[in-house]
Amino acid sequence: MDSKSSRISRRRAQARERIIEAAARLFADKGIDEVSLDEIAQEADFSRGTLYSHFPSKEALVFEILRPVLIKSSDKILSLTNLEPRDTVDALLKLYIELWQDHKNALRLIYKIRRDKMGSLAGIHDEFLQNIIKLFEKIQEKGLLRINDPRLSALVMHRIAVPLLEIFDAYEEFEAYFNDSLRSLLIIDKK
Repeated sequence: MDSKSSRISRRRAQARERIIEAAARLFADKGIDEVSLDEIAQEADFSRGTLYSHFPSKEALVFEILRPVLIKSSDKILSLTNLEPRDTVDALLKLYIELWQDHKNALRLIYKIRRDKMGSLAGIHDEFLQNIIKLFEKIQEKGLLRINDPRLSALVMHRIAVPLLEIFDAYEEFEAYFNDSLRSLLIIDKK
């Protein structure tokens, strides 16, 4: 590849990333249905034609925003199956913090989005939630779940983790606040 085509490819990749970042931020703030492609193009400082050359639809953008988070979380969750129960909870909390640090707006969007708007990624998201339930079933076998129901515990984590991350994000000790808050909701501290 010559230097001109290399430069063009690099600029195209940078433009694509700026569009994804702008769309993720707008979708997470306002919701998918409330954001137009024109608004995304304006936020990314590109023409609508440039946006369409990268993404033919909102659905294509949503797919590219959510895919990395869902793939990473699904892959990571499988590595937690052999941990001790308390370590499992700590690893789950660490996963949420990693996702927040690397993909904040995508995680915010996943929290707010309806399942039918996830398209082909809905199955990956469902699998992730099912694997969390399985992890909580193992924790329940040891009698450590505060809520004596693995499904309900998974739902609590699913519904509360992102809002807690949003609340604590502005604080220097946000990881400790997040971990302490969710851990106390999920497991019994037996000493």
